[in-house]
Amino acid sequence: MIDLEAEFQPSLLNSAVYLLQLIQQISTFAVNYQGRPFREALSENKGMFYGIIGVTAIAFSCSTEFIPEVNEQMKLVKFTDEFKMTMTAVMILDYVGCWVIEVVLKRLFSDYRPRDIADRRPDQLQREQARKALEQALRDAEEEKKRQAQVEEFERKVEERKRKIQEWAGGNR
Repeated sequence: MIDLEAEFQPSLLNSAVYLLQLIQQISTFAVNYQGRPFREALSENKGMFYGIIGVTAIAFSCSTEFIPEVNEQMKLVKFTDEFKMTMTAVMILDYVGCWVIEVVLKRLFSDYRPRDIADRRPDQLQREQARKALEQALRDAEEEKKRQAQVEEFERKVEERKRKIQEWAGGNR
């Protein structure tokens, strides 16, 4: 029978389970965060970004016993060198594996392009098409004006050249 009122006793099992559970929660937040186009990117959400980085650093610091005082404060047992390597490798594998699975499944099954919030009525679609056609016509007219100005400039230069050639040929240098 387990005494539920007994004082906590750290063990290798509960230390390992704690670190694995911690890295799984971190990877869940980091990998499942959708970002653009649905909301701001993770790098733009500074609070969450730095929180994930900080907790990840603490988790890996604990698994490698980089800062032994942190492990003591968190009541984690001392790890052997082999266990440190194994635990850190499993944590990295969990993090990377979770990310790879997410990317592969999104590529295979997800269509995460933004869509309209509501279906549009045919009259709304016609107005939008008319507006876009008008905008395109205005852009085309502006481009035609620019092209026409370039042609006129070119013709002016050709006429200037002809005049200079005629002056040179006539001896009026």
